[in-house]
Amino acid sequence: MFEINVSNKYIYIVLYLLPLFYLDHYGILLLISAISITKIMKKKGEISLATCSKGDTALMFFSVIMGYVITVLFDAGYLDHGLEINGIRFIPTYSLIFYVALPILWFLKKDRETLKNLFYIDKNIIIYTLVICLPLIILNIANTVLESSMEIAYSREHLLQNIFQYWITASFVEEVFFRGYLYLKLKKIMNTNAAQIISALIFATWHVSLMVTIFNTSSFLTLMNLVAIFFLGIATARILEHSKSLIPCIVFHALVNGALLSKIMLFN
Repeated sequence: MFEINVSNKYIYIVLYLLPLFYLDHYGILLLISAISITKIMKKKGEISLATCSKGDTALMFFSVIMGYVITVLFDAGYLDHGLEINGIRFIPTYSLIFYVALPILWFLKKDRETLKNLFYIDKNIIIYTLVICLPLIILNIANTVLESSMEIAYSREHLLQNIFQYWITASFVEEVFFRGYLYLKLKKIMNTNAAQIISALIFATWHVSLMVTIFNTSSFLTLMNLVAIFFLGIATARILEHSKSLIPCIVFHALVNGALLSKIMLFN
């Protein structure tokens, strides 16, 4: 499971554990931690789509453009507000279906084997996920204990909404589209490093509301949030590349959202 580069392993281990001693406001150290541990963990072979024709590439670019359009319309208030039950907003907008339906339909038609592998889970995948997410698991437990000791009480509705929107919906939808679909398609037309950078840039700029805030206010905090989102894209692409599964990507993404959300609630 592990392939340790002796000359660098101590540096990677220090970077992996660093968030346990200091968690920066933007969570970038958490992402560097995940990237570092992938340097130590053994890669499970190359992951790539079985096919990607010119028509498939055109569909990829169309999906990216449509993604930006949907995001802009949603931020402007022109799309629906998703699934809301008894005041609890479980899904922010039904337009998110696009980001899951398009990749799933493409895989079902063109490459069912890769789709099956992306959601395959066994003992090694579970171990890989636990190792990658260990600092995050500890931080989320620590946040829960701290909230209890500070007698911070969030309403049931508030907690459920955050769990569904930021932990489940966001992590699943974004990983399926940006890593399972977009990143793997980009790998067909460029090298792995370039595909990781380009897919992470698209992922970051897809958060249009943050981009608008930067232009309107020149906010350093917002800029750093975008940088963190970019590093999240890099980290999860590397996790996918090494594990050949979206499962650790989704869990890691969800736990990042949970750790940072708890930090914001506690200290802002």
